Amino acid sequence: PNFHTFAFFLRDIIDKFIGMVYDVNGNSYSAAGVFHSSATKDYFQAAIKGEEFVCDPFWGDVGQKVLQIYSAPVYTNGKISGVVVAILFGDRLKASIEKIDIGGGFHPAVMNRTTGQTIANANEGTDEAGSNVGDLDPNSDLGKVINGVMSGATENREFMDPSIHRRMLASYRPIGKTAPWSVFCAVPYEAYMGGLNTIHFTLYVGLAISIVLACILGLVLIRILFKPIYFQLSQN
Repeated sequence: PNFHTFAFFLRDIIDKFIGMVYDVNGNSYSAAGVFHSSATKDYFQAAIKGEEFVCDPFWGDVGQKVLQIYSAPVYTNGKISGVVVAILFGDRLKASIEKIDIGGGFHPAVMNRTTGQTIANANEGTDEAGSNVGDLDPNSDLGKVINGVMSGATENREFMDPSIHRRMLASYRPIGKTAPWSVFCAVPYEAYMGGLNTIHFTLYVGLAISIVLACILGLVLIRILFKPIYFQLSQN
């Protein structure tokens, strides 16, 4: 394929990211016709081996924006003939999770299991810039939850969040196979279990009332049943 022409085509039809196509040597041209080589870049090296690549969001010096790079191999007649690369503008991950309310106004977060960094977080009152799991006590409730996330496990756990001082329910699992990411969801315990607790309380109150009423009814029945005997005894 004509990589130079294709690179111009991608740039012309898409205004929210830059698209580039590289030949097998990692060479291409920008939309302005400037020669560019990415032969040593991680995104090219992964894709030229037949792998899909996606990186964590990062702050780009060019344009002063949050960027994210995706790449995939290009095949011609069943063989890898190049690499297509997309550089997205803006924090797409955060923008996506901000639209998802998992309960109580909380949103999912995305963690990189390799670096231990939180790469997308839209929850207020928490560290949006990323948190290091090395700072956590591994024996604490939160430490056990984060260790589960880092191991790539799919689990549900209960823990106390020391940053907001609330009892939380957590659920987490890996995302796909391209990047070492896991999605982490945590909501206040009462957001999901509050209804169940209300049911338990109602049942306990109902049971207590039933026992009291049963005792009163029992006493009334005993009085009615034994009244003739008391009367007979009093006559004698």
